[in-house]
Amino acid sequence: MVTGLLLCGFIGVLSTLYPMFMKLATGHKAHPIEYGFWANFFATVMIGIIMVVKAFSLGSAEAVMETDFLKILIVMFTAAFFSSANSVLNMNAMRLGHSGLTTAINQSSMVLNFLLVIIIFRTPASIFNYIAITVTFVSVFLLGMNRYKVKLNKNWLIFCITAFLASGIYQTISAIPSQFQYTDTINFRGFSFALGILLFFGIAKFALKIKNDPLCIKIGFFTGGFIATIVQFTMYKAMDLLALNDAVYMYYPIVTALTILLYSLYSMFVLKEKFRPLQILGLFGCAFGILLLII
Repeated sequence: MVTGLLLCGFIGVLSTLYPMFMKLATGHKAHPIEYGFWANFFATVMIGIIMVVKAFSLGSAEAVMETDFLKILIVMFTAAFFSSANSVLNMNAMRLGHSGLTTAINQSSMVLNFLLVIIIFRTPASIFNYIAITVTFVSVFLLGMNRYKVKLNKNWLIFCITAFLASGIYQTISAIPSQFQYTDTINFRGFSFALGILLFFGIAKFALKIKNDPLCIKIGFFTGGFIATIVQFTMYKAMDLLALNDAVYMYYPIVTALTILLYSLYSMFVLKEKFRPLQILGLFGCAFGILLLII
C-alpha cells in the first residue's frame, strides 16, 4: 500500500512536467497544433512498441485477436477528438493568461468526468462524492475570478471553460471500454487513443502548412517519448499495488490533486504569477474536492 502511494506521488510529480513544458512551448510562441503533433508522435511510437511487446508476450495470435479492435478504435478516436480540442484550447488559454489558474481549472475536469459517469452510466455515488463535486465546481468558479493585478485577455476564461468541458467529455468517453467490458489483451486502448490524437493534429498541421519547430520536436520527444513511457509503466504498477488493498480508486484523485498543487507552487515561486487570496483558496478547494472523491 505504501509503495503504491509513493508511486502515485512519483507519477504526480511527472504529470506536473506536462503543463511546465506546455508553458515553455507557449513562451516560445509555438503553435498548439505543432506542439500537440510532436508530443503525440513520440507517445504513439513508444506506446505502440509497448503494445507490440505485449502482443508477443501473449504467445498466440488467438489471444491477440480476442481484442475488440473496431469498438475500441471508434470509441478511442472519438475520445481523441475531444482530447485534441482540450489540448489546443488549454494551450491557447496558457498563452492568453495565467498558467497556474489555467492548469488548475483543466485538471479539475476530472470532477466533471466523475459527474458525467454518475449520470450516464448510473454509477452509485455517496454523499461525500456529491460534496466533492460541489466543492470543486465552486473552487473552479473562484479560480475564474480574473480581478487581479495582471493583464488578462478577455478570451482567457472562455478558452479555460471550453477546455475544461472538452477534457471532462474525453475522459468520460475513454471510460466506455471499461464500463462495457471491451476485451483488450494488448492495451490497444492506449495506442488507438494516441494514434487518434496524432492523426487529428497531423491533418491540421499539414492542412495549415505549419512548419516543423525544432523546440517542439525536442519538447515532444521528452514529454511524449520519455515521460509518457515512464508514466505508462509506473501507472499500472501503482494500480496493481493499490489493488492489493482494494484501493485502485485512489490513484487518479491523488495524482490529479498533487499535479494541481505542485504546478501552482511552480507558478507562484518560479513563474512569479500573482494569485488573489480567493484564487489560492480555489486552488486548495480543487485539490481538496478531488481528494474527497476517495471517500
